[in-house]
Amino acid sequence: MIPLLLVGGLLLLGGPGGVRGRGRRSHPANWARNAWSLQLMGFALVESGLFLSATPTLLDLVGATDMALICQRMFGGLASGGWAGAVSGGLALVLAGAAGRGAFRVRAAQRRLRIERWLGCHCRRADHTLVVLPAGDLIAYAVGGRPPQVVVSRGMFDAVGFQGIEAVIAHEAVHARRRHHRFLLAIGAIEGAFGWYPLAARGARMVRLALERWADEESAEAIGDGRDGLRRTLLAVTVAMVGPEVAGFGAADTISERVRALSMPAPHSRWPWVAAGSVSVGLGALLSLGSLAWATWMSILAVVNPGLCAL
Repeated sequence: MIPLLLVGGLLLLGGPGGVRGRGRRSHPANWARNAWSLQLMGFALVESGLFLSATPTLLDLVGATDMALICQRMFGGLASGGWAGAVSGGLALVLAGAAGRGAFRVRAAQRRLRIERWLGCHCRRADHTLVVLPAGDLIAYAVGGRPPQVVVSRGMFDAVGFQGIEAVIAHEAVHARRRHHRFLLAIGAIEGAFGWYPLAARGARMVRLALERWADEESAEAIGDGRDGLRRTLLAVTVAMVGPEVAGFGAADTISERVRALSMPAPHSRWPWVAAGSVSVGLGALLSLGSLAWATWMSILAVVNPGLCAL
């Protein structure tokens, strides 16, 4: 069971990064949701496998030797206890700590980039606050909070004109309305723990690109010039990223993919791909929760019937 959890977790973590071309052809909203969910589920499976592998060692440390023996029988060779279990437990803690540090870094950056009331012009809208900064630099990003903020600079207004700024604000408003900062928070945790895993790191980058394309598709429907106007605005300005922790309008590393996508007809949500993503996430959740529930039930049986240790 433990090898299944570990291998399954690594496959789910790397899956979004391994189907890059297919993801480009699907609707970005579905792609972002499915890829994000799969990577989080993969992280949970890897952590579950490592903690289960360390369970016999932990039980030995607290004096529950009989239960440790049962765990070794239940979980197989990867739960042999001793130093192997200690290494597994240590690795699980290291990955959890790295994920927490990555999420904390993203959250701290998002809080730092929120604009105080005394700076710039604040205009309250239905689902976000529009903030215009008195700066000549090209700035456009969305950041979460209560309420979410869409931040643009006076320099951006001057660079793209009235129609262009309409596209920029509509794009960032989608990020704010869809709570994309939460996706970025989770992706920061994944990158913190599995940045060494090339497929997981590529999958995280693809989720960021999908979030930008998601905002492109929705905002193109809301502005007068549609996809052509948004594409022209993207080509007119390339904004230096404020940071990967927030969703920015014209980040240089996403421009080419987004312009290519906007040059094609709008993608449609095809139910086979939506269903396939949902089934994959559901199977991962069932595997993870089922394995943990089974291990918990066997531990309870060991407490109420210690004679099982003799099996």
